[in-house]
Amino acid sequence: MWSLDGLEGRLKEHSEFIDSLMCLIPPKHYFKNDPNASDDEEKFQPNKKKRIPKKVLKEQKKQAKRQKLDPKNLKTVQELQIEKLHKIQQEKQKEKEQEDDEKDIDDEEEEESDKESQSDLEDGAESDEDDKNKIITVAKNNGDIKKGVDIKKSGSVKRKIDDVHLKVKLQDKIVKIGRLKRLDPEKAAELQVKEAWDKAFLKAQGEKVKDDPKLLAKTIKKKIIKKRKSEKAWEDRIESVEKSMAERQKTRTENIKARIDVKNKKKKNKRK
Repeated sequence: MWSLDGLEGRLKEHSEFIDSLMCLIPPKHYFKNDPNASDDEEKFQPNKKKRIPKKVLKEQKKQAKRQKLDPKNLKTVQELQIEKLHKIQQEKQKEKEQEDDEKDIDDEEEEESDKESQSDLEDGAESDEDDKNKIITVAKNNGDIKKGVDIKKSGSVKRKIDDVHLKVKLQDKIVKIGRLKRLDPEKAAELQVKEAWDKAFLKAQGEKVKDDPKLLAKTIKKKIIKKRKSEKAWEDRIESVEKSMAERQKTRTENIKARIDVKNKKKKNKRK
């Protein structure tokens, strides 16, 4: 019966015994001779050694024999495994340090990008206001907005300005994304994905997303055509009313004149 007393010592003895057995195995039978050689080379190039000149092959054999007899190279399997483990650990440490450096660089770039984005947003807000003012000025000059009309109070005018302004903003955004695709395709792709998610979220909330410049242009064109038709109909109505009033006034004048003539005739007949 085994007891727990001295279990650690017995396990240590077994481990040392197994290690001593492994040390008896020649490393050439335990490890691959050329770690850089691939299985494909061994499989598809079985006659590779035949292409090596005999003189070179003989020299290689001599060097291999010298290395084999060199006491420094007579390492056990366990020692070679420890060296291999240390090498792997060093490589992992280097990779970790490199990843940390890259992360620091990415953080710095992200911070700079955030600052640039904030600056762009501020500049964009100012430029949007300037664009809106320009659009209002052009609309007034074209006669789309009457002078003296309060844009904030007039709903139809405000909607018209908002549509034109939104169209300008979308066109500017398309130009900016196109420029960003040439400079930084990855950042442009991230921006497009973010905008797609934002649109999906707004649509899920039941909001109408106006993100197509062509549709906006059609909407603006329809509104302009509708406005022109309405103006034409109003002008026709005014013309019709004025014509009707003129005809009524003419008829009234003729009737009054006819009554006066009748009265005059009656007076003349009485005198006779």
